[in-house]
Amino acid sequence: MNRPASTPPRIPEDHSFDHRLASRVFADQIAHTYQAVVAAKDRWNQILRDRLRTATRLRIAGRTRRPSSEARVRTADAGPPLSVPVRIEGEVPDSVQRALDPNRISHRQLDLLLNRPLLHDVVGGMDFMAHHLDDLRPRLEERLFALDLRHADREDLRRVRETAKVWLKSGDPKSVVGSFFGEGEKTDPHPPEHHDVLGAYFFRIPEIRLYWIVIGLVARLLEVTVEDLTVVVLVHELAHAYTHLGSDIDRHQWDTGYFRHCHLEVVEGLAQFFAEHICRELGDRLPGVLPAFERLRDCQPFQYRAYRDWVGPETTDRGEIIRVSMIECRRKGVTDAAEFRRTISRYRASVAPPPADGGTMPRR
Repeated sequence: MNRPASTPPRIPEDHSFDHRLASRVFADQIAHTYQAVVAAKDRWNQILRDRLRTATRLRIAGRTRRPSSEARVRTADAGPPLSVPVRIEGEVPDSVQRALDPNRISHRQLDLLLNRPLLHDVVGGMDFMAHHLDDLRPRLEERLFALDLRHADREDLRRVRETAKVWLKSGDPKSVVGSFFGEGEKTDPHPPEHHDVLGAYFFRIPEIRLYWIVIGLVARLLEVTVEDLTVVVLVHELAHAYTHLGSDIDRHQWDTGYFRHCHLEVVEGLAQFFAEHICRELGDRLPGVLPAFERLRDCQPFQYRAYRDWVGPETTDRGEIIRVSMIECRRKGVTDAAEFRRTISRYRASVAPPPADGGTMPRR
């Protein structure tokens, strides 16, 4: 059972990596960060499921477990809609622990990266002071004199501003986040080192887990809100659940064996495609969620970005092309990324144009 938002997080023992990392990153904001993840999950969980059900036209049956032959013919709308639970965990995956080893990144360097917003504020503050220097100097001279301070001149402000800019350039937070996913750029369809970093979809159970410590850490590194990044991670993991367990109009699901062995470009690409679609839809209600999705995507391996080449953004009905390609490949047990791309190309050439009235494609 998920903990209510008012319940303090269970922090592991003091000697554990999880506790030391959480203490370093969040200091006295540990409970606040945890509760921000819980609140975002509670607020958006059902909304994201509803959006995914509309986008994919797939429905997850109540009490869904591993899709056996019996499960694959179950009536799609039986039972409650929240059949894949979401749990919030304090686990820090091994790949993150290795990336944050002090021999790879010092505590001071990590602190610098985590506090980049403060340096941005310094640059902005110096610009503000330089712009208003002549107007405000006469009013502040007396106060500064009483403190035995001289008024800064433009050169003083410039030096502080340029120092802050140098500090900002001294580290690359995106490369640090990228290192959480493993070493180097992986183009292998089944890379030997594939990590669930911010969250995971455990397809054999099935359930979703959100790693709140890592979400909070990455949110600070990428300078996005915890709520926005939680939504990004949650919709991605829910997209895995819907593309795997969701029943189509003929009550077919994705056989777990084929899902397990499918190339990551397909599995992660489908999750990313539908996650981006939902993030765009939420723009009016949550304007920071799409930028958070894009900043995270820029740090992720090839398999999380390759979907952008499946269908160009200018292609008519790109969502329907991907959806029907997914349905066909699920039914045929396609596991190869090249074959999935060929299916997309075939549907791209044959899909009907949108209705003249600008409405959505009719349901099959």
